[in-house]
Amino acid sequence: MPEAALEARGVREGVVVVADSATGKDGKNHHLTLRAANGEELEERFTYNGSGVPRVGERLDVIRDPEGVVPMEQAG
Repeated sequence: MPEAALEARGVREGVVVVADSATGKDGKNHHLTLRAANGEELEERFTYNGSGVPRVGERLDVIRDPEGVVPMEQAG
């Protein structure tokens, strides 16, 4: 269960969306490039499916696994 793994090992981090690579015929599968507060771009892309996708420049809080084993999630 990814949610439980992130609770145990995840790091909460404030990020800014710097790019959006939408895929699929309707453009609803988004792979967001994020920049951390220290100015570094995160290697892992945040996957967002559906409408209401965060826009470039928008700030988000995410929970991510520093080892990259569990995919990141938007913090609630």
